[in-house]
Amino acid sequence: MHFDDRGTVYSFDAVTGGRLEGSAFLAYRYEPDTRVTPWRMESWVVLPSDNTSLTGERLISLELGIHGYLTRVWRAPGGSVFASDFDGRLYVRDPLGRGWRATNLGPDVQLHGVWGVSDDRYYVWGRGAWGPFIWAAVDGQFQQMPAPPGYITTLRGTSPDLLYAAGRRGLLAKWDGERWTKIELHVLRDLTGLSAGEPNDLWATTESGKLFEGTQHGWALRAQFDGPLFDVVRWAGDVWVAAGRRGLLKLRGKTNMFESRAPDVAAISLSPGADLLAVGEDSLAVSRDGVEFQIVCRHALRSHRQGRPPRWASGARARGHQ
Repeated sequence: MHFDDRGTVYSFDAVTGGRLEGSAFLAYRYEPDTRVTPWRMESWVVLPSDNTSLTGERLISLELGIHGYLTRVWRAPGGSVFASDFDGRLYVRDPLGRGWRATNLGPDVQLHGVWGVSDDRYYVWGRGAWGPFIWAAVDGQFQQMPAPPGYITTLRGTSPDLLYAAGRRGLLAKWDGERWTKIELHVLRDLTGLSAGEPNDLWATTESGKLFEGTQHGWALRAQFDGPLFDVVRWAGDVWVAAGRRGLLKLRGKTNMFESRAPDVAAISLSPGADLLAVGEDSLAVSRDGVEFQIVCRHALRSHRQGRPPRWASGARARGHQ
């Protein structure tokens, strides 16, 4: 995180996309030394562009910009960008970038995330007055489906008939197209990251530093780190793990040992594709070979917003392009 002259805090989270020029991540602005709430913060979607400035800085598009809390962002393979708002709104930007469309999913609804298996099949989850929920969007129409009991933080999978949900207090569950089956990992701490690119190549991390490996036949503890872990992905044949201020780690082959590959990349969210993208509290790192990491978009939000009063100061729920 970083600060401006007003003392407000800036931080990043939740990167999505398979390459730098087709990525998106979230940026927040809020007050220091206070409990962060949706009513005392700004949230933005940051879209890195193909171009750089005369000084070599990566140009960005800073979009949406709400007085509130965007919980997750997901970029679909076709280029649409989806952002979930804690206050129950789902925002969608079409592939041509012609603005954002908002859908209000109802009163007394909190949205905790959005993610999909394809452009026309994605999922929105959260909590309502009746408990946890998941809505499946099929060709633009929302259909409510059963939800595992608990607070879901992450949803991953390969098809509508094979999904995994992870969340707080050790929540891990598998969806087979008809029902959820709870997977017992015997942990009480929150699951923080989940990778499910193939049915027999499943990974999950916890805030207590555990890395679990799963297949169709079961799950087991693979490795233990001496600090919190935040995310996990399979990229270029290897398993990569975000360890926050301890840097970016790689699992060493078939062992239970971690290698420190980018100690200066304070990664908290990862996205694999042609590039490996790693977002930290104040920058985005990108690598095409897993050896060299380029730091881009450092202080992206602060450079655009530090001279302006925070949006919560007016109490308005302003939205739109900056």
